[in-house]
Amino acid sequence: MTYATNTAANTHDWQVFKFVGIGNGKGHLINARNNKVIDAKDDKDFEGNELGLSDRTNKGGQQWQIVYKNETTMDDEGVDSDFGFHRGRPFYIVSKLPMKRVL
Repeated sequence: MTYATNTAANTHDWQVFKFVGIGNGKGHLINARNNKVIDAKDDKDFEGNELGLSDRTNKGGQQWQIVYKNETTMDDEGVDSDFGFHRGRPFYIVSKLPMKRVL
């Protein structure tokens, strides 16, 4: 698993992710460059835990939910097929671990 902070690897296309649903409102945030998923280190659920990129294992630390601030808005431009998000709608990324921490 790769954990990076403020490095050259933390810029440009390394920060482009796609949300891919796996059912029940859960999904993975998959990096566009290397197909790795955002992962909570050791599947631990505590404030300040590190996030990193790793191969997909479907463990809880890799499962996220997109929660839109408003159910519908006039600005909703539909789902972007490339990235899996609604365009024009503000959202939160919520962990599916028990404490449901927000990114």
